[in-house]
Amino acid sequence: MPQPKWYHKSLSELCMDSMVDNMEKWTASRSFVHVSTPFYLLPSHCLEYIIQCLNEDERLKEEMFDLLINPHSKVLDLSRNAFVFTEKGVKRHLRIQLTTLKFCSNELPSPTQVEETFTPMLQLFEHLQILDLSNSIYGAICMLNLGSTCKPKIRELLVDFCPRVTDLVMQVFCKGQSSLHKLSVLGTKVTHAGIRFAIEHLPELKELGSTTDIPQVLYRIRESKKYSLTKLSMGTIEPNLTPYVPYKKGNVSLMVEMCPSLVDLFIDVKGGEGFTNEELLGFRELKLIKNIEIGKTFMPSFSIHGGLIPLLQVHGPTLEKLYLPLMEVTNEEVDLIIECCPNIRRLLLAIESRRNLETPEPVVDGVYSSLRYSKEVIPLRMLEEIILSSADYSSPFAISRKLLLLLLFSPSLTLISICDCITLDDQIIEEACTRNSFKYLTKLSLYGCSNVSQKGIDFFMNETNPLAEITLVDCGNVNLEHMKTMAQEKHWNQVYIDVS
Repeated sequence: MPQPKWYHKSLSELCMDSMVDNMEKWTASRSFVHVSTPFYLLPSHCLEYIIQCLNEDERLKEEMFDLLINPHSKVLDLSRNAFVFTEKGVKRHLRIQLTTLKFCSNELPSPTQVEETFTPMLQLFEHLQILDLSNSIYGAICMLNLGSTCKPKIRELLVDFCPRVTDLVMQVFCKGQSSLHKLSVLGTKVTHAGIRFAIEHLPELKELGSTTDIPQVLYRIRESKKYSLTKLSMGTIEPNLTPYVPYKKGNVSLMVEMCPSLVDLFIDVKGGEGFTNEELLGFRELKLIKNIEIGKTFMPSFSIHGGLIPLLQVHGPTLEKLYLPLMEVTNEEVDLIIECCPNIRRLLLAIESRRNLETPEPVVDGVYSSLRYSKEVIPLRMLEEIILSSADYSSPFAISRKLLLLLLFSPSLTLISICDCITLDDQIIEEACTRNSFKYLTKLSLYGCSNVSQKGIDFFMNETNPLAEITLVDCGNVNLEHMKTMAQEKHWNQVYIDVS
């Protein structure tokens, strides 16, 4: 019998989903005590879950803020990216739940009034841990207030693209929030001086997001002191600088020496001849690295066989994430990467584009001969997300059927995203679904996979997987109405389907 898509959820999740589905009714009755009180008593993680669901479904409305933002919240996301944030919405934000907070007048507040009323409101959130004010008008004033009052003591602050955040603001904030773990000041006026002050005065800082070249800041510090940073973005591009800030040879060894606890590493070195294979291999000295992302547009001294593969031979067994969005890899290199990273969880690869693509492999008794695996072949059992695309977005790519199936056989997959792949077809999908039930798969996205038709997609539309989102763009003959009818028959009422 077909199973509805909620069968795998806990009772708590079902209750939260029910509240999400009926949020318009709750909002209309929010003035009544019997409605407002239960929301006020909800734990912070429940409120966060409801907001996330409403936001993902684009159903989050200004009127819902009164019920969903409470003084005991641990997470407060007031960025323009998170909410339907109109000028009227600013006024709504100031009415945070309690009727005793009479911050708003009948007229629309000015930016100055918003700052003056919103800033003291933060003191009411005694348990606040994460605050996101990105793209808002009050990032700077809130940082000054948090720094001068020292409360609430938060762990994460994001003020990306808040134009009035400067080095001076950073200094005041850091002096009062020494227990901060994460700070992101992308797109602000914070310079090398502000970043250096943060590194030196936030002893528990683990993650620092900035358009400033952080390795250059470490180079200027050059102390024997060890810092607690676990996530580092290493780039040579800075705002308003053309064409780039040259990489300084030896920065990697300095980073490894000063930040031995690095777990997440993002590298985007453009045009830096000094960043050679030898420099990259300096990261082999790190003991805790789990996530690596490398962007590459022009790096003549850097290679996959001479730099990346030897690095993966050291860190691969414990690596959880490997993103190579702009590094063209061949089938042979994909095979080596899989061999080096048996426990990888998230994998993004840009496959070599070939204009003279090989003809499909022969079919034997209705099944591709290359699909016949021996029992010794073990898929990546921990792999949760696989993202494959063409290195040259103007041309499709071909990957060996053996490698593609090896990836699709991974039993833990939650996300599959494949773009412009001519290898993927209905028969490969059939073989994959025969061996893998995809019982954790929630998102399926196929773009420009012209050899995939409705027949192949139907294999994914089974009762055992919890698919919540299906996106098919420029694939073969796929019928949207057929898919919606099938979803209704299987009681998949909350599945998002997009076919174009």
